[in-house]
Amino acid sequence: MSIQKFRDAIENHTIFHQLEWNNADDSVSDKPQQLMHIHDGSLYVWDNQNSCLNVVSLAKAQDHQDDDIQKLKCSPPPTFDVKRIIFNSSGTRVALVGDKCAAVLVLPERWRQSKQGSHTYCKCLPVAERYFRTSVSVKVLEAAWHPGSPGDNHLCLLLSDNTLRVFQTGADLQSPVQLHKLGQQSASVSRFSLSSSRFSINSVTGEVVVSFAFARPVIVQEKSKTKLRRQKTGDATSAQLYPIYLLQGNGDILLLLTSCSDSRYRRGILQGPLIMKPPAEDNYGVDACSILVLDCTPTVLAIATSSGRVHHCVALASDDDYDSEDDISESQSTRSWPASVLSVKSKGAATEFIAPTLYVYETVELGSEINRDEEDRNYVDVSVALYRDPLLYCRYHSCSKFGIQAVVLPWMDKIASYFEADDDDKDVLNDLSQARPCAVEHIICTKPSSTNRESAIKGVAFATNPLFGPSMLCLTADKRCTVLALLTVLKPVSAPLPLEEISSEQTSVESAMSRSLNSWDFEEHVRSILQRDYTQPLLRYDASMGDTLIDSEACRLITRVTQIIRNEYILKQTLANHAIMKRLDFLKQQEVKQRNDLRALMDSKFNLMDTAGDLAEKYEECCDRREILSKRLEVVMKHAQSKATVLSKAEEKMERDLKKMDDKMRYLKNRVEQVRAKYDYQVKESRPANALSSPTKAANPNLVQNFKDILSEEGQKIEDLVKKLNQMKVAIDS
Repeated sequence: MSIQKFRDAIENHTIFHQLEWNNADDSVSDKPQQLMHIHDGSLYVWDNQNSCLNVVSLAKAQDHQDDDIQKLKCSPPPTFDVKRIIFNSSGTRVALVGDKCAAVLVLPERWRQSKQGSHTYCKCLPVAERYFRTSVSVKVLEAAWHPGSPGDNHLCLLLSDNTLRVFQTGADLQSPVQLHKLGQQSASVSRFSLSSSRFSINSVTGEVVVSFAFARPVIVQEKSKTKLRRQKTGDATSAQLYPIYLLQGNGDILLLLTSCSDSRYRRGILQGPLIMKPPAEDNYGVDACSILVLDCTPTVLAIATSSGRVHHCVALASDDDYDSEDDISESQSTRSWPASVLSVKSKGAATEFIAPTLYVYETVELGSEINRDEEDRNYVDVSVALYRDPLLYCRYHSCSKFGIQAVVLPWMDKIASYFEADDDDKDVLNDLSQARPCAVEHIICTKPSSTNRESAIKGVAFATNPLFGPSMLCLTADKRCTVLALLTVLKPVSAPLPLEEISSEQTSVESAMSRSLNSWDFEEHVRSILQRDYTQPLLRYDASMGDTLIDSEACRLITRVTQIIRNEYILKQTLANHAIMKRLDFLKQQEVKQRNDLRALMDSKFNLMDTAGDLAEKYEECCDRREILSKRLEVVMKHAQSKATVLSKAEEKMERDLKKMDDKMRYLKNRVEQVRAKYDYQVKESRPANALSSPTKAANPNLVQNFKDILSEEGQKIEDLVKKLNQMKVAIDS
């Protein structure tokens, strides 16, 4: 589903037309309400008249069917008007917060399996009902679910009596499991006093905490034992605590470390006010109203004031925070707070730790140019609520009775890179000095004129479904829901994608090209031209009371809008167009030059190819001649070696072997002659003996045959030796 279809489906959905609420309280309190929330692809809208949550699936919102709306009714219903609904991270419990009361709505586990359009009754548990009834002047300033709750069931309430109370829904909700006193209270005033003078002094001086926000958890380690003893015993004294930044009305900030699982820190560790640098005479405003901690490292805080200013602070550790005996190294002492492990010291019942220092990076104005006169530039004091952006950690949204603004902090990436880099890396420091300031985009204006009644904002929700893209939903008092796409020209640097393995030569070439291209980034130049100082928001005002713009105000409004569109949109787009056309002409000239260079290179390439062909032919001819000369050289060397007077070692060895064979042949020849002589002698001697002894008797045939065999074998050996000797003589002569 596209964003346009999704916008039409949501803005025309019947879930908003069925709502009924009392708009009379909007003029009394200027604090924005939060009666809408999106969780797991479902839209939740609170209906004060019927005391129920209307739920519809965003994926099925385009069907425009009334039967798709499910109603989660409270049993029993709350006895107060709900101003804010706050879901826990798992979506199983909803905090219903009013001005002076609070309750917890427990959602059934299988309510989603119910039939579409059905009614589901949910258990509604009042929180500290007896305390709120007896303390009439106490108000609920802010509420939030504790992120460190093991069962995701700890609700934190900030009350106007300067206390932060933590309730557990699985236990007794009438008494808190944790009670943190954030300031001095007057003991002389009765608890049952109906007057509002109990906290008047603290309220006037601004010593009452008006807002709080959770930060990322930290690991703390007690230093009650020495390091050597801790290593021997192996005692683990570390714990995970959640920092809570508490904002007072006078601009001071307190820091509270709490834990819902570790009983040692249930009382909390309170420090403050924190040091803010550079110091200011007015302490950066005495009308602080809201605080927001962005999800990043180092910790970045946004402190909003009723005058329409927001201070961006970075929490860092000082140079003298840690000594040499601490577990934190010296290199980490100047890093972001906390660096790795936070050390705490126990002094009896009290526990102390090294608090961070807040460095104010910049201050931004949230005022709208739509509702300001040329002569009157004063901003009306109004309460501001800050919301995190679910997509970009470097962006948040501010909501007031004048509308909604989006604030983008492009320098947060540079800050993170600076703390992750080495101390000797000067390029990161240079990039940080060149970081752009924050940009404010006015998205929705709910008070276009000073005489018009503003259209109170009833809820802000963010949809991150990939089917229709990231969107923001804004519900106003006239039962209109405005859907806007979360788009901005400022985006954080994305992580590099994994690349395939390439050769070192190609890598060096690409790195050189990237350095040459990044030396002057034209895209950044165009972005700087298109950067708007003011934006034209979407106008929304409450026309249900019959308020209409008079001619002078309408003319002024049209003139102001026209001026903003002309100066911030048309003019800057014209300048960007001129820059792009100039860049295009330059690129065309470079293209012509590069084509000429390419043509010259092609001619040189053809010449080099012809020269390479000639060289190849000459090389083949040289190879053939080398083979012929090699063969002739072998013949010459053979003849020269054969005529050489000096024999080689192989020839000398062969000569010695031939001499030995010759001597052996002579020896064998003498033996053969001796054998023949003996044979002749024996034959000669045997004839007379045989004739005299037995003339008639014949010789023994076996003895004759044996003599013949022996003689034939000896003759064969002699013949073989003679052949070998002749062959050796022939070999020597050649």
